[in-house]
Formats: sequence, C-alpha cells, structure tokens
Amino acid sequence: MSFTLPPSLQKGDAIRLIATARWLEETLVLETESLLALKGFKTSRGTHLMARHGQFAGTDNERAADLQAALDDASISAIFIMRGGYGTHKIMDGISIDGFKKSPKWIVGFSDVTVLHGFLQNAGIASLHAAMPSTYSGATQEAMDSLFNTLEGKLPSWSITTDSRSIQGQAEGRLVGGNLSVLSSILGTDCFPVQEGDILVLEDIDEMIYHMDRLLLQLTRTGVLKKLTGIILGGFTDLRDNTKAFGFSSDNPYGMSAEEIILSYTRALGIPVMVGAPVGHIADNRAMILGAQVKMKVGERISELLY
Repeated sequence: MSFTLPPSLQKGDAIRLIATARWLEETLVLETESLLALKGFKTSRGTHLMARHGQFAGTDNERAADLQAALDDASISAIFIMRGGYGTHKIMDGISIDGFKKSPKWIVGFSDVTVLHGFLQNAGIASLHAAMPSTYSGATQEAMDSLFNTLEGKLPSWSITTDSRSIQGQAEGRLVGGNLSVLSSILGTDCFPVQEGDILVLEDIDEMIYHMDRLLLQLTRTGVLKKLTGIILGGFTDLRDNTKAFGFSSDNPYGMSAEEIILSYTRALGIPVMVGAPVGHIADNRAMILGAQVKMKVGERISELLY
C-alpha cells in the first residue's frame, strides 16, 4: 500500500494539543507550550483538554470532539497527543478522516495512541510513533532530537549494537505496530493495521508476563505473524510476574522474559527479529514513521532501521 507522508513542519506552524486518554495536570500543558514556543511553533489547546471524567480527560464524547476537530482543522500542522494510558479505543467509532485526507498532518504519540496510528495506516497515511509530552522530562536527548528532526523533514534512521537474542537477517516492508496489548485489543477492527508484507514493531509496559504469551498466541492463531517480513522489539518495561499462588507456592514465576516468549513464537517464521530497539516506554524512545516503507537489517554486530 502506498502512503501519504504529511508535510514537514516549518517554524511558525501550529500544533494542536489534545488528550485522547487520561486526564492532565495543567503544569504539563504549560511546560509543553513553553517548549514548543522555544522550538518556534505556535500551539492551541483542544476545547476539552483540561476536562476530567474519572481517569479520562473528559467524557468519551468530549475527547472524540477534540480529536475530530483537530483532524479537520486545516490551519494546524501537527497533533500532539499529550499522554497515553487507556481511552483512545473508546472514542474511535464515528471518527471521520475525510477532512484529514485533504489536509494531512503529523499525529504524534505512542502506547495507547497505537489505536490511532493503526486507523491512519489503514487509510494510507503515515504518523509518528514518538515521545509524548508526559514523557519528555525523562527522555534522552536522542529521543527528543529524533522527534523534532523528523517533524522538520529528516528521516529517523538509526543503528544499534545487535542484541545476542536477535535473529539475523534483512527485511523490507511497511512499518506498523506499537503497543502489544493495545494491538491485541483492536484485532479485527478498522484500527488493526497489519497487512501482508509488513514489519511489526512491538513494545509494552505494566503487563503480567504470562499475558505476553497469551497475546502472542492470539497473533499466531489469527495468522497475523505469518504475514510479517520482520519484527522489531522495543522496550518491555515494568512487567509483573505471577503474584497469586493458585494452590502453588507464591514463588511461582512464569519462567521466561517477554522477549523469550515472543521469540518462541517467531523463530519458526524464518524472518529477522530485532531485539532491544530504542522504542517504547523507555528513556531512549526514538521516533518511528509508521506507515513508511523501511528496511531492517539485523547483522552479527550492528542492527539498523533505514527509511
């Protein structure tokens, strides 16, 4: 599938700040506005940005209205999703990108934003899997540079030292994916992006380790993994092992790491798997253009992602 790359940002362009999941403290919004002003950009807030409804940044209808308004607004050049958590999936029904297709702009975020990324990739529009304002304070300079450099037109290719667990090889394809748990939750919907020949990037946080096996089993039994030409594994952080005894000793670990679980399902596919990519809920969360055609190379010493 061909894809549309939104125009690069220029100094003076406008960025809309919205929240599609969890609620925000205004200090985070003010800090983000100050940073973007220093970068030379104008900002505007979604109408309901500071709303709160339980754990969410407003009701489903309010968050959906802010997303739709941002998608339709031809005067802005990018949409920054302020933070993740949970909630984007709840507002996708009824969202239209008819206006967005006429004036595409960068949508930036990761984690729960995986839902929105997949929706856009199915429409043939690229988006940016990158740090969100809620993570800026802990981000590496490389992560922040990759975000703004990509927005301004530089392709975010990178190379890393090959992790010993990686499966060597080369692959080309459309880059899709994001958060593993979120991808599993949207399987079978218009937001699930995987097509034949894609390269899938995966990351996750705050999940039970045995859930990793369940999620990979689901992707295997539904035939998703067989469609791929390559897999990129980012950070799997703050995962939790079994804490319930269920009749056994409370010392009842699952016995495998997330990466080992994923590799157990992918080794037989005969495709390269890159482990330890700078992606996900980690400080060095580099920007990735989802929907773009890329080449991945996993060598004996160096692994690369090339646009």
